[in-house]
Amino acid sequence: IKYKKGEAQSLNNIGVSYYFEGDFERTLEFFIKSLELREEVGDKKDITASLNNLGSCYDEMNDLDNALKYYLQALAVNEDLNDPDFKAGMMHNIGVTYEKKSDYHKALEYFLLSEELYRELDNKTSLGIVLGTIGIIFKNFGNFEKALGYQLESLKLSRETENKQAIANALKSLGTIYLNLKNYDKAIEYDKKALKVSEELGDRSGVADYYNSIGVIYDDEYKFDEALENYLLSLKIYEEIGDVAKKGYVYNNIGVVYDKLSDFPQALIYHTKAGEIFNSINYKKGMASSLNNIATVQLNQKNYKEALTNYDKGLEIALEIDLKDLILEIYKFKSELYSMQKKYKLSLKFYKLYAGLKDSIFTKEG
Repeated sequence: IKYKKGEAQSLNNIGVSYYFEGDFERTLEFFIKSLELREEVGDKKDITASLNNLGSCYDEMNDLDNALKYYLQALAVNEDLNDPDFKAGMMHNIGVTYEKKSDYHKALEYFLLSEELYRELDNKTSLGIVLGTIGIIFKNFGNFEKALGYQLESLKLSRETENKQAIANALKSLGTIYLNLKNYDKAIEYDKKALKVSEELGDRSGVADYYNSIGVIYDDEYKFDEALENYLLSLKIYEEIGDVAKKGYVYNNIGVVYDKLSDFPQALIYHTKAGEIFNSINYKKGMASSLNNIATVQLNQKNYKEALTNYDKGLEIALEIDLKDLILEIYKFKSELYSMQKKYKLSLKFYKLYAGLKDSIFTKEG
């Protein structure tokens, strides 16, 4: 048994080496062999570690169904071990995976369970991280008051524990919330603080994130030259580090600028590029956003038939994943579209849906 236990650990270590090299097929090969030996030995702690490793590997491969499968198995085996810290971590991993699948209600369910355990354990470092993820979910639901509360507590705990990455994440999230609330000075203030922390950490992905966020703020203020400058800085870094999904976000943002500048052909080129990326990785939030953006360009071109088709496709996805801020936007645009077509009853119908949802966002939880 000792020999098998040691062999399993060696196989696991080789898998970890391949994982950090980004060779995930080889990683899986060694993680699976390690798991098989650990199951023969019967050490449940080692088994849960292997299941968690497999979940992480599938997560990196964007195979979210298999990631969830192994995370949930790890959680089930852990029930016999009475290891609340590991359990809280698994709850968080599962929540993150559901968030990536755009299943925000399920993600919130697991994040709240993780929060409860970390509070009981008085684990301030991990609690600061999970509070930040909960804040993001409430922001996605359009509940900015709750989102602010969670992010401010996350920032406070992250500063107490000197977790610079969590500090940067909380600052960025606060910037995004203040952008949604149209408080541009606060939004820029928090994003620039986040950018500085990421530069100190040497976190190139984080730096790119904050250039993108700052671009969004300038875009919202109609400072288009500054917006494009920051988007292009962001895009250059994402291309260098190979982050395809984030490139999709920046393409969408550049498309929005060109739409506002009435350069509709360029706008459609960038939104279409973004949509292709999001479809290739089945990222529903991005898919819905790209469809909405394409439809808005078509609306501005007075191409009402195609615009309506794409708004409807985007709305279907947004309703499926309960993305209230995007649903709100599409209701508003559909009301405008029907008004332009002199279909006033339909215009009024969608305006009422827009107004009702807008009121509810600030009075109800997601």
